[in-house]
Amino acid sequence: MDLGIAGRKAIVCASSRGLGRACAWKLAEAGCEVVVNGRNRDQVEATAAEIRNATGAKITAVAADVAAPKGKTPCSRPAPSPTS
Repeated sequence: MDLGIAGRKAIVCASSRGLGRACAWKLAEAGCEVVVNGRNRDQVEATAAEIRNATGAKITAVAADVAAPKGKTPCSRPAPSPTS
């Protein structure tokens, strides 16, 4: 099924495992550039590499706690500014 989202960027928080990982994987399969996020750097990088190798999509790994003010900036940095 073509969702019409190929080429878009997606930030998926808490995506180093579980439901977030599954969402990130499906977005990558749909052709999105995906930011994978979690608090554990090793887990985030392993998940990003696995999705990247399986799908060929551009995957950015960001280890940060998005619940903390300092953790929000690293996750949003790879995303483009919203347009009107």
